[in-house]
Amino acid sequence: MGTLFGFRQAAFTDPAFGSFGDSGRNIISTATQVNVDTSLFKDFRITEGKKLQFRSEFFNMLNHPNFKSNSLNVRYYQASAGQYNAAWPSRQIQFALKFIY
Repeated sequence: MGTLFGFRQAAFTDPAFGSFGDSGRNIISTATQVNVDTSLFKDFRITEGKKLQFRSEFFNMLNHPNFKSNSLNVRYYQASAGQYNAAWPSRQIQFALKFIY
């Protein structure tokens, strides 16, 4: 088996019955997450006490792929162990108008 997530799958076996094994906590690290969110607001005054606000919000603005590593929950001997098989959503943009009185 190959090296995935920086660990050799062949190095892992089931612990003896009634024991917990000897691997430490957090010994496997996955891909880093890069996420930049930002928003822009512009107020347009209509009268003294009323204004219209234009909003634009950008989620994952750099459109960086953030891979999910949910396959670490499967057993080490399965074919899909340690493989990236999904990603978090790509860039999302939303616009809004808000009337403030």
